[in-house]
Amino acid sequence: MDLSTLSLSKPPTEYVTAAPSPNGAVALIPSITAAHPPSDSPPRLVHKSDRTAIYCVRENGIDKGIKVLVSGNHTEDQILRLVREQSVSNFLPLHVRGRHVVDVRGFKGAPALHFEWAKGVALDEWIRNAASRSDVDDAVRLRVAIAIVETLNDFHKSHVSYQNLHCSNIILDTFEGSYVATFIDLTAATIYTTSSSKSWVKAVNKDLRDLGNVLKELFGCERQGDTDAPVRNDRLDSNKRAKTQMYRKEDDLPMFLVSLISTLGLSGDIFASVTETYSNTRDVLYDLQYIAKNPSAYLRPFVLDEATKNNRLTFRHDMFYGRQSEKCMLIHALNSVIELGGQPMLTMISGSPGAGKTSLAEQIKKPLDDEGGYLIRGKFEQNSPQDFVIFNAIDAFFSQLHNDSDPQFKSEVSRRIHTSVGSGVRMLIKSIPSLGVFMEEYFNLRSENTVGVAASEQRWKYLLCKLIAATARKESPIAILLDDLQWADEDSLDVLRLMVTDPDIKYCIFLGTYRDNDANSCNRIRKVVDSIHDRSVSLMSIKIGPIEKESVNALVAELLCLPPRLSQPLSTVVHSKTGGVVLFVLKFLKSLNVEGLLWFSLTSRRWEFDTSKIRRKEISTDVVTYMTNRMTRLPNEIQSGLKFAACLGNTAVIFDDSAVCDIPFLMNSNAIETLILTGTKFSTETLRLAFPENDSDLKEFIRFVIDGGFLREISADLLMWGHDQIQQGAEYSYSTLRHFHSCPDLHCSSSPIFLGILLKAAYELIPQDKRESFHLLLGTRMYLRAPSDSLDRNLFPMVCNMNAGIRLIQSREQKYEVAKLNFQAGEKALSSSAFSTAGRFLVAAVNLLDEQSWVDHYEFTLKVHDAAGVALYAVGDFTTLKTVMLKPVMRARCFEDKLNTYHNMVRFLSSSGRMKEVIVKCSSILAQLGEIIPEDMNQEICDEEAERVKEALVPLSEKDLLSLPVLTDQRKMAIMMFLNHAVASAYVVKPILTPYLVFRMIRLSIEHGLCNISSFAFGLYGSWLVSGYNSDFDRGYRMGRVATDLMRKLRADEFIPRVYTTVYGFINFWKEPYQASLGKHIEAYESGALSGDMEFAVSSLCQYANSALFASGLNLQKLEVNVKLYIKRSLQSSQIMASKMLVTIHEIICILTGSNEDSYSVFLQTTEDQVFTDARENHQFSVCRYILNKCKYVAFIGGDMNAAAHMFEMGLDYPLGSNGKMVHIAVSFFVDGLIAFFFARKQRADKMRWEKIGESVLKLFQKWTKTCHWNFSNKLYLLEAERHFLDEEDAAAMAKYHESIQSAQQHRFIHEEAIACERLAWFHLARGRSGEALQTFTEAKNCYKEWGALGIVGRIERVIQQIIS
Repeated sequence: MDLSTLSLSKPPTEYVTAAPSPNGAVALIPSITAAHPPSDSPPRLVHKSDRTAIYCVRENGIDKGIKVLVSGNHTEDQILRLVREQSVSNFLPLHVRGRHVVDVRGFKGAPALHFEWAKGVALDEWIRNAASRSDVDDAVRLRVAIAIVETLNDFHKSHVSYQNLHCSNIILDTFEGSYVATFIDLTAATIYTTSSSKSWVKAVNKDLRDLGNVLKELFGCERQGDTDAPVRNDRLDSNKRAKTQMYRKEDDLPMFLVSLISTLGLSGDIFASVTETYSNTRDVLYDLQYIAKNPSAYLRPFVLDEATKNNRLTFRHDMFYGRQSEKCMLIHALNSVIELGGQPMLTMISGSPGAGKTSLAEQIKKPLDDEGGYLIRGKFEQNSPQDFVIFNAIDAFFSQLHNDSDPQFKSEVSRRIHTSVGSGVRMLIKSIPSLGVFMEEYFNLRSENTVGVAASEQRWKYLLCKLIAATARKESPIAILLDDLQWADEDSLDVLRLMVTDPDIKYCIFLGTYRDNDANSCNRIRKVVDSIHDRSVSLMSIKIGPIEKESVNALVAELLCLPPRLSQPLSTVVHSKTGGVVLFVLKFLKSLNVEGLLWFSLTSRRWEFDTSKIRRKEISTDVVTYMTNRMTRLPNEIQSGLKFAACLGNTAVIFDDSAVCDIPFLMNSNAIETLILTGTKFSTETLRLAFPENDSDLKEFIRFVIDGGFLREISADLLMWGHDQIQQGAEYSYSTLRHFHSCPDLHCSSSPIFLGILLKAAYELIPQDKRESFHLLLGTRMYLRAPSDSLDRNLFPMVCNMNAGIRLIQSREQKYEVAKLNFQAGEKALSSSAFSTAGRFLVAAVNLLDEQSWVDHYEFTLKVHDAAGVALYAVGDFTTLKTVMLKPVMRARCFEDKLNTYHNMVRFLSSSGRMKEVIVKCSSILAQLGEIIPEDMNQEICDEEAERVKEALVPLSEKDLLSLPVLTDQRKMAIMMFLNHAVASAYVVKPILTPYLVFRMIRLSIEHGLCNISSFAFGLYGSWLVSGYNSDFDRGYRMGRVATDLMRKLRADEFIPRVYTTVYGFINFWKEPYQASLGKHIEAYESGALSGDMEFAVSSLCQYANSALFASGLNLQKLEVNVKLYIKRSLQSSQIMASKMLVTIHEIICILTGSNEDSYSVFLQTTEDQVFTDARENHQFSVCRYILNKCKYVAFIGGDMNAAAHMFEMGLDYPLGSNGKMVHIAVSFFVDGLIAFFFARKQRADKMRWEKIGESVLKLFQKWTKTCHWNFSNKLYLLEAERHFLDEEDAAAMAKYHESIQSAQQHRFIHEEAIACERLAWFHLARGRSGEALQTFTEAKNCYKEWGALGIVGRIERVIQQIIS
């Protein structure tokens, strides 16, 4: 809206109020001068009171203000007030929007304050004018509020309290489309030397209360009497003020604002009814800005419904939080299916029960609706027939299609079905009745009665595929969601496989959800998925877990209509109690509401809560104590059994070969809480080992506890305390309580905590001081009684119980035995990729072994340390890893025995970003293995080795390479391993060494045999072949094929992230579309995370983000969400180098989207300059190159060609050499060419140099376009256009510009379409064609906007405005 329409016709009013300086204030008293300069116009009286008069005078064309003391006898105190105002003004930094005082000097014989006149309109006048304006809504007022708080925050950051915040003292103006607020009266403002004094806190609280009053008036609330009246500190007055003010709020005021404003009124009030109050303006500003981000959600009118009046918390059914990156992946999958030729994609969503798999999958419905598509959903049930699930889902789909579609669409679809399926429709309608209704126009089809049973089964599967193929189209895509696939039978899984791999099915995305806690089901699903993937179908796997604290806070904030800073104390506790599982979060909040710890106050009109009580509330202690007391009345043998079951329930979950979850070693409240919320299971076999009596006693115990409701029998040999579905589990707990006693006041069904009451109550039967010995006794008994064939199945619970009493083990022999069991458990966990659990077991084993173990049990001790190193590296626990690695280095008997430790040590150095140390360490190890790496590497040495490799490969076809023997020499295997370690670090800090290392790996593979590392080596060799030094794209592409085929042949799945990084990150984009590799990078990350290769797993995320940003034109807002998550993952796994690259990518996205977020500061707590300096000093030249490319790219896109040229010049100091080129390097050359032709047109002294650079780039793209027209043609055409522009060949330039735009459109490079449109616009402008320039600038703006580059959109809009004006 236009602020000028609300402006005053006269300058704003000035008020002067006196206030004594509080303790801690700084007194600055300058001298008063007597003279004043001549004015352009006579002073104009604006305001006059008993003590002061305000004049406006124009001096040198600028409005100035004068505050004059008007009383005859001017007291010293009055003069000091003027001096004080000048002192505060001089103290404030220039950017702070407070009154700018010039000096204090005489005016007409009286002391006066001379100041710069603030432009704008007084807030109180703005409010009066806004009241009659229909276009001034809460969103506009919110922008004003943000401006006010920003100014107050600037005051406080400068250690100045304002102390006089009223609507009349605030001047509003606009600047670059935003509101700005200036505080004009500094009479009461006070400077503080420290922000920790009580007086400062008191002053800030007053400012916050005054701010609350200002916001009340701003948002249309009545004034509350004299705002200058001092605030009392007594409880009655404070609460009365706050409550009275809130009663007078307008009925339609948004509740988010009600909560914020009412809380401001209680700042500093120790008697306030809520403890979550504001203590600084920073939090207030954050909350206002948070509300402004989504005004449609947070500024909706507050409706006081019956549920809220009755203090009942209600939930929206469409609440969805904490899965935004996964949701973006899902939408990206849908977009890929629609945009990339309609090729189908299978997206598998896995997670534990209740994790929200189905909810995530259903998020595809809205974008699917937007595309005119349909969702077909089938759900498998455990105890229901599986045969007709898919048929029923399709039947419901055709019923919807028949009822909801327009006749023309139905006619078109039915025609396609008739053409494709033909008479087969008659067979399908037996299982899909609604298809018969839908196809009634063609219903008189000839029946086929000669199909046998076996043929019939195969045929209906075939016909089903034809039916889907005929239905899905680009304008009406289909998503098929099959829920709970773990219950699907083999036939249903086979139907899924056939549909996904059917070549005729286009524009269809398949979604499958399944629980990953069942080994057999997971194996069945995995086989089907693998068979689908082998058919070259795109696959995306999404594994979901709990949501993060930020998402829980967003949920709580929106649910309670509280600003996020006010909801954060509650959400933090809720997250810690629930583990971030959305279902449990909602249930926990509901239980707090029922139990009176979360309530709606009609007085303050906001939700209030008692954080301290909620924090102390683990489980309803009185109920647990009650249940424990009831259990003590049971027979002793039943009590003993419950104790055993409680220990098993707290240390043992279902353990199998496919899924092992982390297990707490010791019993504590956090472990109890986690297990309560996830449900705990154990087998009757495990209980039998723990139970001291015979089988008949055990059977009697199980019957008793099941009948009594303590345990639930899942199957013939499986028991559990809780249920994996929260509601059912809650009802079950309630029924158990009723079994003992009638408790009508217990709201069990509302609280997930009641799931664990029985478990914790049973555990409380064991005295606190006896628990360690009880666990040790139980674990030892299980071990001694376990038959050899059941030891592995019961290994985890027995070892966990032993570890819970580990402090009581004194004998060396006993410690050794327990160490062996921990090692066995750790190895089992490692085999299931449960690295965290494995690390705990293995570290426990390490701690149980003393120095003498290196003598008495050398081989075992070495194996324990090696295995612990693997697990600790995988989870990124480098602190413990360093400690564990020391012993083998010092105590190992020979060099070969140290290799595993060196392996972990090198990986640790690499993950820590210490690349130079990696090369030094690897060179030393390789020398001891007989492989000498030249210290003074040069191009001649590399060329000689390259020639040897070329000669060795000449007689070998791809088939020959794949048929080479397997490497068996362990020493050569070790050489390959450390060459593999060194190559990644060399790429970063010593590029000239990289190809040499690759050549050595290739020769070793050819001469001595293949190993898993060989697949990676051939990928690296292929990336070297396609590099600028060679540009042999055909041979490089061939080597990439060899790498992937070799990896599959050797079943080297652990090398997927490394091979995919090289093949899809460095090779294939020279031959295949950029977009084709994106899914492979995600697959590589997931594979690497599973195998523990976090270095290349995170590197795959870098490749994805790099390609998505520079080459694929994906929406930047969606990409930003993913990249932020990738940064967190890289930091969590301590991958420092990858973190720097991802943060740089995020910084680019922030700049392009117009975000002010400083990525380096937020994620790395440093600056870009510091990252660059550190990288240069540590010879991490790839980091330097990447940052320079980033700066060049954003400068070019941002229109700052001088800065772009400067970055180009700096980049010459960091040449790439012969190493492989990632996607951004090709894009960087493209930008170099555009920069070069731009400066060649400037007719400067260096024109010839720039022209030569441009020509060299042009030749590169002419060559590259021949290899991959899809990726490079639009860039080539634009470079050719710029060349013609330089040569003043306007017709040819115009043709090439349009070819570039058309090519970018065809290949979905929206970002480069924008660049081409902008370059064409500048061409038109240079030729004086303003109209054509305006049109193409508008097209460029629209493309940038579609890309999400809103920061660039603003720049283009300013250029458009200049052309128009």
